[in-house]
Amino acid sequence: MKQGIAILLLLCILAMLAVPVAADAGYSTKIPVPAKPAGFDIYKEPISTPQHLDWLWQDYLQHGKKKAIARIVDALELGSYAGSLQKAQAVQKTRALTEEEQQNAFLEAVFEAAMWSLTSNAKQHPEVLEELKRIEQRNRPHAKPVAHGYLLLLLTRVAPDEYKFVPQKKRLTVTTPTGDVHFNVKK
Repeated sequence: MKQGIAILLLLCILAMLAVPVAADAGYSTKIPVPAKPAGFDIYKEPISTPQHLDWLWQDYLQHGKKKAIARIVDALELGSYAGSLQKAQAVQKTRALTEEEQQNAFLEAVFEAAMWSLTSNAKQHPEVLEELKRIEQRNRPHAKPVAHGYLLLLLTRVAPDEYKFVPQKKRLTVTTPTGDVHFNVKK
């Protein structure tokens, strides 16, 4: 089973490498992005595979649809599965993983792919970074808490002059260009 998790991670990483990382309209990739199933709406279906992320990046790169970046930010909500891969590696030493444990580990890998691709493209392409800032500011009042927290973490990494973590005793504050965002810290 340990090999199963390693293979799963390798497949996710290979899928991530198929994501084009240049956001200019003239970019083309020699690595093919798997074809979408007929009738699959990348903007309505829940994100549950690395290929879905690929299709969203492809739509952004080919057509400039900024809503593709917003959908990839939605995938940060899968951060709620953080720790599932580590747990799966520990569990499989003593028993076979359940289907739910395998699925949770896979969804964490999809989250990691989303986080990596957003971070990488935001570092390389100012227009992606600016769109992430707009998404954070626009969605702040009604943001999904896990996705919003990870988006802020991403922004502290790629725009540290504008977004800063300020740890406090019972909460964490992120200072942003448009005001502070507070998170309660659980013990």
